[in-house]
Amino acid sequence: MDGEEIGGEVWENERYERIFNDYEQDIVGTWEGMVTSDEDDHTDGELHRWEYKADGTYVYYRMVDGDWKGDTDFLSDYFVDSTLLCTRWKKTADSEEIREWWEIESIQDGKMKWKALRMRDDNTTYTATFEMTKVQ
Repeated sequence: MDGEEIGGEVWENERYERIFNDYEQDIVGTWEGMVTSDEDDHTDGELHRWEYKADGTYVYYRMVDGDWKGDTDFLSDYFVDSTLLCTRWKKTADSEEIREWWEIESIQDGKMKWKALRMRDDNTTYTATFEMTKVQ
C-alpha cells in the first residue's frame, strides 16, 4: 500500500507511506544540543545533554559550574518506534509523570534533528525543532 491512495467513505482519500527509517539503535549514546526554533518552552540558548541507553532508560545532564552533572530522576524512560521518540520522567516517586513526543527527522553523520508540533496558550500551533551532535 506504500504511496497508494485509498478511497473511503468516512475520511475522503487517505495515503499511506512506508517509513523506512528506524532510529531505535541509532539514538543510543550521548547527545548534546539545543532548541533551534524561535519559540519553545525550553528555548534558553543553552546546550542540553542526554545519554540514551540500550535498556530504554536515559540520563539528562545539566551544566553546573562548567561540568555536566547527571540528574538523579526517579524515572527516565524512552522508546523509539521508527521515527517517533517518546520520553517519560518523574523527578521523585511522588511527583507527576511528564511525557514528551518528538519526531526524529534524521540521524546522520553524528547529527540528530527532532521536531514536534506544540500548542501555544491561545491554542494556535507551532513546530518546535531541536538539533544535537553525538558526543564521543
